[in-house]
Amino acid sequence: MIGRIRCSTIPCLLAIWAYVPHCAAQLWQWDRTVAVAEVDTSAHVSIAVDSGMVAVAISTAQGGTVQVRARHQGGQDQWNDLFEVNDTTPWFGWSVALRNKRLTIGSPQSNANGPNAGEVHMYQLDIDDPFDPVIDLGPLNPAVAAPGDLFGYAQCWAGDTLVISAPGRSFFRATGAVFLFAGSATGASEIGTLAADPLQDQIPFVRWFGGALASTGDRLAIASPFSGFEPGLAQQNIGSLHLFQRDANVPEGWARDTVAFDPSPDTASGCDLKWMELGRAGMFFADGDLVLDHSARYAGVPGVAFGSWLVHQQEQGACPECGLRILDAQTPGEIGSAVPLVLDSNQYRRAFYGWSAFGDRILLERFDPIGSAWSTAVHARDTGGIGMWGVEQVLPELEPCDDLRGPIACNSTFLVRTSLRRDPGCGVPAGSMRVELQIYLP
Repeated sequence: MIGRIRCSTIPCLLAIWAYVPHCAAQLWQWDRTVAVAEVDTSAHVSIAVDSGMVAVAISTAQGGTVQVRARHQGGQDQWNDLFEVNDTTPWFGWSVALRNKRLTIGSPQSNANGPNAGEVHMYQLDIDDPFDPVIDLGPLNPAVAAPGDLFGYAQCWAGDTLVISAPGRSFFRATGAVFLFAGSATGASEIGTLAADPLQDQIPFVRWFGGALASTGDRLAIASPFSGFEPGLAQQNIGSLHLFQRDANVPEGWARDTVAFDPSPDTASGCDLKWMELGRAGMFFADGDLVLDHSARYAGVPGVAFGSWLVHQQEQGACPECGLRILDAQTPGEIGSAVPLVLDSNQYRRAFYGWSAFGDRILLERFDPIGSAWSTAVHARDTGGIGMWGVEQVLPELEPCDDLRGPIACNSTFLVRTSLRRDPGCGVPAGSMRVELQIYLP
């Protein structure tokens, strides 16, 4: 049973809600599959979408590759390469963000500014410029970088503000900081920093502040998945959620709104709290609700920054919403009660990183252990009941060799999911996986 969310008594602020885009109302249809690369199974895959482009990043301890595929590049609906960049920096491409033709690539273990200080690189993209479609705008770094920052671990855009986390930044009883950059014609400039306050946030140890980020434009959510009550005890990693509201009256432009965590006891142990690690595997806004991961079964410890692809396995629970929590986040100053998914079956298992949300859609990659098959469930608001998130459409695997545990994303014009084929019986060498993008159009 999900315990009650507990909020701090921080004063509420007046909300100014931005327009929330919705996915296309039509059902999705497969258009084509695009081969990306064949890589080691230890690689990490990230994707980001914007207008008619998708960025796919493949990162390892030896470096990374980022490709930007553009619709109609090379022909009608061909999705050929617009741009590709390779770098030997460890985990180059761990995070990517794409908005208004701006691409940012995170390298959290870059040593350019000190050991594991991290770095983010920005590019300007123009599909319509046949001569110079890519302009290198250079690196982004905090004004004061520190060893172990892991700057670039997570990114998101909040309107015209680029939000970048550094979960390794050390403070008293806390780790993690989030840096704010204002976009400009020539790049971006730092405008402020957000950090946790364990005393004000009412949780003794806030760890990995910035482990996941999400924004609706005027509201910013920051997850601290390793927060808890005892330092050094992984079983106390309940995690915490920090909400900020856009406010022109404070220097950073964002004011603290609400802090939430769940101190429910673990009935199985009798003494420990539930080991949830809120937001460890992502967080998204969906039509005013906040959807975040709390995959307790994938528990870790602070400092374990870059796990192998083994964490990209299907959820061990017995239902597709296991490890997900949907919270009503429409009212400033509070977190409402949980909103359930309406299930079409209890036999599926959710992929750890194979999920996302956009507008009024929640996308879940799920595995059927009985039929040994993958599928994508598209959940829509008010399907199955007012305020409920029911299944609007199921996208089955295209072939038995598909392995849909990779990331998935959607915007108003297309949906893209990643297949990570790794079965030697499917022509993939042992220890390797074949990364493919499956493109769907409405």
